[in-house]
Amino acid sequence: MKSRASHVFPKTVMQIVREKTMKRWQKHTLGWIGALAVVACSWFLLLYWLDCTLCENTLLARAVSPDGKLSAVVFHRDAGATTRYSTQVSIQGASTSLTRRMGNALITDDHSDRANIRVKWTGPRSVLILRSASCRVIRKADKTRGVMIAHEVED
Repeated sequence: MKSRASHVFPKTVMQIVREKTMKRWQKHTLGWIGALAVVACSWFLLLYWLDCTLCENTLLARAVSPDGKLSAVVFHRDAGATTRYSTQVSIQGASTSLTRRMGNALITDDHSDRANIRVKWTGPRSVLILRSASCRVIRKADKTRGVMIAHEVED
């Protein structure tokens, strides 16, 4: 005797239409997600390229870490006629020349020499950044590239 459960009924037209519609919806969704991912990556790469190519950095001072592996560089960053230049600090490899990237340790809005920013290594992985009280800080980091950063204001 055959059981009813073993008998397979053919799919109805509505079931077939639902399956095809779902597959079409999934394809369109994946297509849109892929297109958005490409656009987002393109914008990221464009902004990265603009950050690296449009700005000029001028070295003001360099201090090499006690172990000779890293250096703290103080520089002016000039991004063109529509913005003022700023004084910034980056921690980078000792043998690395100054790149066109923005500072990773300190960024100020001060566009004059009165920022008076100095750097002093206090250990192989710790640095002290000294700046004048009139210097307006845009961004400062407490740690970058494995280096602890202390900030002090001088009168």
